Amino acid sequence: MNMVIGVFFSDLGRTLLAQCRPMLQGDGLACAPCLNMKTSEADLRAAVQAAAAHRPELQVTVADLQMLRDLLRQHEPLLLQLLANPVLLEHEEFADALWAIQHLEEELAARPDLAASPPSDLAHLTRDAERAYGRLLREWLQYLLHLQRYYPYLFSFEVRTDPLAPERPVIVTE
Repeated sequence: MNMVIGVFFSDLGRTLLAQCRPMLQGDGLACAPCLNMKTSEADLRAAVQAAAAHRPELQVTVADLQMLRDLLRQHEPLLLQLLANPVLLEHEEFADALWAIQHLEEELAARPDLAASPPSDLAHLTRDAERAYGRLLREWLQYLLHLQRYYPYLFSFEVRTDPLAPERPVIVTE
């Protein structure tokens, strides 16, 4: 199951986290640790708990929504394949994250002109994006825990491609 979750993060999840990062308001990044190879399991567990207790706030523009719509449309086949996988549905929290992302995709796709949306609709879409981001962040942190424990070389790559630290180089220098 974690292999499939890994495919999701490689194909869409990491990109979606990175695209939402500039929209975060307030202490939105406080829930995610500053990753490095010395990040402990205890630090990751604490981050999972903090992310579960935190409700992210996003400042979303029409351009952001259009970008999210394009990204999610492009990956709609992957989302539908994952949602159709009964094994993943047994992983309730990951399934909830997928449902939140799929719901956001459907909401965005149903609007032919996002720029014509009234403020009430933009607020609704923002809440959908916040729900999807919050659940996605928790699942990513859970996935990192798994990688750290069983696949340190994959954890190393995740640290170097941390979607919440885009300035970090992927090249190994130490």
